[in-house]
Amino acid sequence: MLIPPDGTRFLSARWLLPVEGKPVPFGVVAISSGKIWRTFQKEEFESLFQVKRGNMAVLVGSVASAGSDEADGVFEYPFEDFGLSIILPGLINLHAHLEYSALRCFNTEDILFDWIKSLMCNVRSWTEADFRSSARSGLRWLAASGTTCVVDSSYTGQAAHAIAECGLRGVVGLELFGSAEKQAQNIWGRWLEKRESLLTANQETEAAGLPRAEAAHATQACLRAGSSLAQALDDGRVSLTVAPHAPYTVCPSLMRLAVDWAQSQNQPVLVHLSESKNERDWFCRGDAILDAFFLGLPGSAREDVASLSGRAGGLSPVRHLSRHNLLGPWLIAAHCVHLDDEDIALLGSNQVKVAHCPRSNARLGNGMAPIGKLLAAGVELGFGTDSAASCDDLDVLSEARFAWNLQRAVNPSNLLSAQNAIWRLTQGAAEILGLGDVIGSLKEGKAADIAIFAIPEVHASALERPFDLLVYGKPRLCDLYVNGRKVVNKDV
Repeated sequence: MLIPPDGTRFLSARWLLPVEGKPVPFGVVAISSGKIWRTFQKEEFESLFQVKRGNMAVLVGSVASAGSDEADGVFEYPFEDFGLSIILPGLINLHAHLEYSALRCFNTEDILFDWIKSLMCNVRSWTEADFRSSARSGLRWLAASGTTCVVDSSYTGQAAHAIAECGLRGVVGLELFGSAEKQAQNIWGRWLEKRESLLTANQETEAAGLPRAEAAHATQACLRAGSSLAQALDDGRVSLTVAPHAPYTVCPSLMRLAVDWAQSQNQPVLVHLSESKNERDWFCRGDAILDAFFLGLPGSAREDVASLSGRAGGLSPVRHLSRHNLLGPWLIAAHCVHLDDEDIALLGSNQVKVAHCPRSNARLGNGMAPIGKLLAAGVELGFGTDSAASCDDLDVLSEARFAWNLQRAVNPSNLLSAQNAIWRLTQGAAEILGLGDVIGSLKEGKAADIAIFAIPEVHASALERPFDLLVYGKPRLCDLYVNGRKVVNKDV
């Protein structure tokens, strides 16, 4: 066996869940230089190492080394045994709006479009600092639930700064709005300028020495300080893409500009799709509630609303996008609740990815997505919480539990296992993001994005079911690592 590299750390628990591979009882994972060095079964680890006082794993005697046939000596490495716990890859939240986290429970009664109006009224006077502070509070909840990577649709882009500062991983889509075809090119130009100003503002803030102060504030709240946005973009921990809001708020020509740009950057496109019955009705035959929503927007005129692309055109939102060649494997569509069989077939054949947000769908009165049919059609699907303003919390384990229980309640034949849910929260979600070779499992060479959960006291029979314990047992987070760096300060 090769001598572990300098700086290697060993973590042990009752269960190690590599995800790509079988669960390992009493397993050990070794972290080196921010990556998974390798994993061990108990017997293999104990045959090579002795654990001494002071929590050190000691390698003694003659072992093969990288530079010679064998080497003699004593090699010590930090070792931490979490006992009755589960070690697994960090969880991935595929759809959030971190900037609205401060509005948790602000409106739990209105359905979607009245809720959106009240949300807009609440944030109208917010500054960029308000949006960033709100995003940081959401990141604390994310981290506390074992999430290491979040896909965020951001109105201002401040969520990207917050993710970088707090040390988590993220794909941030800067939102795009524009329903008038004749204005598409100008709106796209302004979006590009907004993106550039976001990066420029980051550089100016760095020069003033402000990120360190803001990151220190985040540390006191429970997250260890990360880095500036520029650094996080450079090392790949954060990426920026485009998030055209929805087919009814973004016209086809503007959506085309967004898709072409994202493909040139090798980035996904984030969109809300078929979230409400009103959206579907508006495309198929017209809808008075959505018309009234448009008329309430600044600068809207009745004749402008009547001429919006897709309105009462006889096509569903999915078929509207298909007609304009706007469906593809680069599209991550949140919600996808109101679908018929043809829509589902189009999503499957075009390899569209779905971020399932059942608790937000329920809270805002939008119904239940046809998950069984989507999965049967081969659609790649993961979980998102949406914003804390429309969901109980930002815990994707709770999202998965609610989703699976809801599906089983209406269709007992849906045998949706806890193990499948964990796969969709880790490796499956990583593959949706095109990061399947980087994160999502405890595989040698991947980034050491790791969550460690303490198992509550259970009967011995339940202890042999680690996936069920994660999804249904309400475990408590012990530690969280991103790139091998501990990001949660559990002592605060």
